[in-house]
Amino acid sequence: MDNQKKNYRRPRRRPAHLRTKTGCLTCRKRKKKCDETPVICENCSRGNHTCAWPSESSGGGPSRLSYVSSSTEVSVSNRGVNLEGLSLSPSTIEVTSHIESNDNISHGQTNMDMANPCVYTPSPFAPYSPIISSESIPLFEFLRTAFLPTLIHPMSHPTTIEFIRQEKLQSAFSTPFLMHALLACCGAEFPADDMRYRRIAEGHYAKAIGGLRAYLDSGTDSTARPIVLLMGVLVLCIYERSRPRFSRGVDIHLLGAAQLIQLHLKQERPRILSKSDATMLHLMLEAFIFHATTSIPFQQPLVQSTAIDSAFLLAERALEESSHRSETCLHASSIIGVPPKLFGHIREIVLMHQRHSVEGVDIVRCYELECILDYWDGDPTAPFPHNMTTTIFRNARIFTGSGNAFQQAMMILGHQILYVGPEGDPVVLRAKSSGAREIDLDNRIVVPGFIDSHVHILDFALSQRRLNLLSCKSLEDIRKTIKAYAQEHPVLQRIVCKSWVQSSTGGAALAGMLDDLDERPIYIQANDLHSIWCNTAALRELGAENMSDPPGGTIHRDGNGKPSGLLSESAHLSVALPFLTSVVSIEEKLAALEDAVKAYTTAGYTGMIDMAMNEEDWEVLKLFRQRHAGQLPFHIAAHWLVPYSEDMDTVFGHVDRAIKLHREFHPSTSPTFCIVGIKLIADGVVDGCTAALSQPYTNTTDPVAPIWPTPALQVVTQKATAAGLQCAVHAIGDAAVKEAIDALSASSQAQPNRPPRHRIEHLELTSPEDAKRLGQLGITASVQPVHSDPALFRAWPSLIGQNRCGRAFAYKEFLEGGANMALGTDAPTAAHLALPNLYNATTRKSAIEPECEETVNEHFGLELAKAVEAATTGAAYSRFAERWTGSLREGLNADFVVLDMDWRAEDLLKARVAQTWYRGVCRSV
Repeated sequence: MDNQKKNYRRPRRRPAHLRTKTGCLTCRKRKKKCDETPVICENCSRGNHTCAWPSESSGGGPSRLSYVSSSTEVSVSNRGVNLEGLSLSPSTIEVTSHIESNDNISHGQTNMDMANPCVYTPSPFAPYSPIISSESIPLFEFLRTAFLPTLIHPMSHPTTIEFIRQEKLQSAFSTPFLMHALLACCGAEFPADDMRYRRIAEGHYAKAIGGLRAYLDSGTDSTARPIVLLMGVLVLCIYERSRPRFSRGVDIHLLGAAQLIQLHLKQERPRILSKSDATMLHLMLEAFIFHATTSIPFQQPLVQSTAIDSAFLLAERALEESSHRSETCLHASSIIGVPPKLFGHIREIVLMHQRHSVEGVDIVRCYELECILDYWDGDPTAPFPHNMTTTIFRNARIFTGSGNAFQQAMMILGHQILYVGPEGDPVVLRAKSSGAREIDLDNRIVVPGFIDSHVHILDFALSQRRLNLLSCKSLEDIRKTIKAYAQEHPVLQRIVCKSWVQSSTGGAALAGMLDDLDERPIYIQANDLHSIWCNTAALRELGAENMSDPPGGTIHRDGNGKPSGLLSESAHLSVALPFLTSVVSIEEKLAALEDAVKAYTTAGYTGMIDMAMNEEDWEVLKLFRQRHAGQLPFHIAAHWLVPYSEDMDTVFGHVDRAIKLHREFHPSTSPTFCIVGIKLIADGVVDGCTAALSQPYTNTTDPVAPIWPTPALQVVTQKATAAGLQCAVHAIGDAAVKEAIDALSASSQAQPNRPPRHRIEHLELTSPEDAKRLGQLGITASVQPVHSDPALFRAWPSLIGQNRCGRAFAYKEFLEGGANMALGTDAPTAAHLALPNLYNATTRKSAIEPECEETVNEHFGLELAKAVEAATTGAAYSRFAERWTGSLREGLNADFVVLDMDWRAEDLLKARVAQTWYRGVCRSV
């Protein structure tokens, strides 16, 4: 009790919170920021620690550790772990954390409502885990719903499986230091820039280190001891692996880990190690090797070979003292199962084994937990694969993004790439001898999975069931095609067509041209999706006669003021298009999505970025994903559509909705299904004479202005950027491009520490100055080469003049200016196929009419390697996904496409997608 009085003051209850709609009145009176913590004792309040007194004693937090003392201090700072002054006798330990708090730091959002911890449902482990404070509730929820179900997967360590079978896992988790270690590891999975969880995780880590040393020192001998030690050490090493982004204590921790082994060997009561303890120490050795080698890419100078040597020698000594040395190797030595992030340093590990003559060291089980976490990190909802066999793809030409150079072989494990390089490398040979599966690709080309960086997925799905008019060259062709289709489909309530090329009718679009074809409503969407041509029945169904022009759109009228048949820009996008979507049933939409997903997978896509998401489409996508148990064959990121309105409250309402969904479906917690930003439409299209140009069209006297007034565009982009959203601006004409660059530049300057990677869509007509500014300002050039197809370009010279046509689709200038480029298709405005899109980007010839010899500004064409990079790596970079997909590199997701083709741009139309692999699974053959 003397020690307790010395180390702790009695807790003092703080005035209770009084929550109202205007905030906490108690904290406002105290002029403090409300942290929703109900009680806290005085000494913990001053030290900024989680209170160690139990709540039943009027304290603010959990019960004290089972191993408490005043003789040794373990501190965690930004320099790592200090384990000086170790006492070998059972003693108490006080854990302190030197991490300063900062009330000005903006706390990130999680799926848990931090202001309402009462909604949390205790898990079965709750009675054994009294260390969960209110601020740790999201970590514990993460642990309960995702971490533990993965940890206890049948592929876990045999000792873990045995304890699960014996129903002793709960008693293991009741050990405070292990629960602290697990919570620290969970904290590391939250966004790296979330300072709140960094502080909480570091606090748990400090207590875990102190508790582990005290646990070893206590000499506690129970059936749960091996699993507690094994899991504790592995989890701590995994957490420490993530800490270089926070600290520089890698080698210090490694030395501390060696001291832990030494402490265990110097127990006061001499004894021969038990079989379980010897196994534990063997695995600790491998954990330390893992920790050292995985730290090399981050902090190479900090990892000292002496520390690794010490760990080796101490662990070997422990094994030599054990009478069970021959039984400590649970599995045959193998590189199969080594986590991808370690694979680049497998040679160092092999050399260490040889230098120390450690026979049969099992790398697999040491890293098993890390493999699970690596797999699960890509998608927290993904089930762990039942078959973790290493697969070798050999006899291939693997594109790595280094010009036109190729590698011969690639190895994957689970969802990740282990190796890319020569087929004769010792790593590949050893994997073959260990029974890895081999796939001969017969000299085919392998590229990263394509990512369509601009698509409207539900519109594309529904468009596949509409009449295609792309091949119609005249009004007569259109009329014949529609009339035949109407006769073949007498039960349809309305006839909906797509891909009308406006130049085929000379720009004319009157209802009277269609009225005699059928009595039903007829809708004809323009190829660019910015206009729709209707017959009289369709205009009546829309109620267009009594409708005023929406902001940014036009309902074209005759001399008497009656709708003439054409609706352009927001009149189509905000009126006609939503109506056509609403008349389709949910089940029809889901069925159409099923076909669209198959079409995209067959075309070689492993990801997409939807560029005009709205409430209805998002609900359909969520339902589709739910029906597939959260597993789609590609990742989806979406930009929320913010249509222009003169009422800025309406505009801000759309932005606020995007911010809310961004927090709920954040890329850091839901990377494969997320909201990443907003979409703004600054102008129309050249074919409809609605693109904003600095000079008038040839048939007008005044230039077309952008849809958004510049002040309004700047306010909206700044609000979105401040909330962490990316902004994508549709800008085709040079005037709209300039306005967009100015607005995005201003918003980016408000966030200098984290470039938001804003993007501009289309960029079809740009000035040389603005082409250079893209790279200077870090703006992604999101382009759709299919729009440059000569078959779709023929109307441009008559609309804007031959001079300005020479500046169209200046892709090469964007790259030369240093801009990131992302390729997309803008489906359904064009075909979704990736290979014809690459053909347009490189040759500037027509994929629609292959026999045509025309080109569009061939000097702006891209090299094939650059085009492929833009369709993969550039697209991933544009949505902050380059760390886990978009390239064929060790440690990234195994998302790739096998192509039957010659590596020549001229042969792209002959190329064929042979296989599509997403997260290590072949999705299409």
